[in-house]
Amino acid sequence: MADHVTELLASIPTMVTAGDAGNLAALEHHADKAVRKAARKALHQLRSRGVVPTTTSTKRWQAAEAELLRGRQESAAMLDVNQVPGCTRFILSMPDDDEGGRLYFTLVDGDDHVLQFTRYHQTDGQQIRTVREWQRRTGGRLVPPDWVKARVRWARDKTLASGFSVPSGLDDALREFGDLPERRPESFLVRHLSEVSAQVPDSPPLIEELLVTAGMFRWPPLFDPTALVEALGRHHTVAGAPNDDADRLEHIRKAVTGIESVTTALRGPIPSQLEDTAVSVWLAGFESEAKKLLALAASLRAAVDPMEVPAAASLLQFQLASLAQQVRRVGKGNHDHDHDHDHDHDHDHDHDHDHDHDHDHDHDHDHDHDHDHDHDHDHDHDHDHDHDHDHDHDHDHG
Repeated sequence: MADHVTELLASIPTMVTAGDAGNLAALEHHADKAVRKAARKALHQLRSRGVVPTTTSTKRWQAAEAELLRGRQESAAMLDVNQVPGCTRFILSMPDDDEGGRLYFTLVDGDDHVLQFTRYHQTDGQQIRTVREWQRRTGGRLVPPDWVKARVRWARDKTLASGFSVPSGLDDALREFGDLPERRPESFLVRHLSEVSAQVPDSPPLIEELLVTAGMFRWPPLFDPTALVEALGRHHTVAGAPNDDADRLEHIRKAVTGIESVTTALRGPIPSQLEDTAVSVWLAGFESEAKKLLALAASLRAAVDPMEVPAAASLLQFQLASLAQQVRRVGKGNHDHDHDHDHDHDHDHDHDHDHDHDHDHDHDHDHDHDHDHDHDHDHDHDHDHDHDHDHDHDHDHG
């Protein structure tokens, strides 16, 4: 707001020179004391010259002032990979042409399928507070809005091409997300971190440390692991149980030969999620780790055989460990849920949300979203997700 007050104060001498009494009269009622005082002084000068304000010019200035005082909001975006492990939530805040704006949440899985879309209304003040809080908590880092729009648009068409429906609310807002990109949008971090020097580790302990930093231990299996589990069982029958971690990784490398689902996962959903996790790590200020995750994802996509990438076996070991955890939970009666929902909600609430995400690694993200509820929920996919997050919501229902 201070910048806009400064602009108004700087414009007052020009109004005096132009004899613009109407605009100055409108500023007599401005919220800022300094503007009011300067406007009254300028009007006194004009009145002494016989210049008086007119109704028409006052209304014209009030419209221009309202636009100026909106704060010249611009679109802003954020990304979250922690609320629903194995998926990415894209958050886009966009101002409307007249006043207020929209806050869009889009949940996308590693196969670029849209699982959920939510739309909220924001006042000008809410949008400003949302973006300011994002910047405060990430040290000024934000995700490019155009990149988020392209990712959402790509995911929408990929979902339809895969034979799934998309949330109706997304189609209603489709014009906001632009044209369909010619190819899957590359991570904006590739160029942003081009000067950062970092290489993917090739030793299992360092690889594991990187994957723990990425929070991969929280991911559910991103592909059907049935064929891999059966192949490992057959291999253990012949070669015996592994003796240590190195032996276990070697068993995985030998067992996965020819398993198409593993190859597809290592070229698709796994590197996709590594790339988005790199953005989350970068938002937390860890550029080197983010660059390593990007490089790992790129090497998996580029390899003729992704299992030739040193980290591939470790990635699969994390996925198998996640499967084992799910099996143990089911055995204890804590069942995972397969969601097949088709929801249409139309809420008209006033909410202030404070989201606090606690992670077991060194990049915590707290997101404040300030909005009024006016949204559509619609998701019609089968997916297995384990939710492990803490939310602190303050609700004011109007």
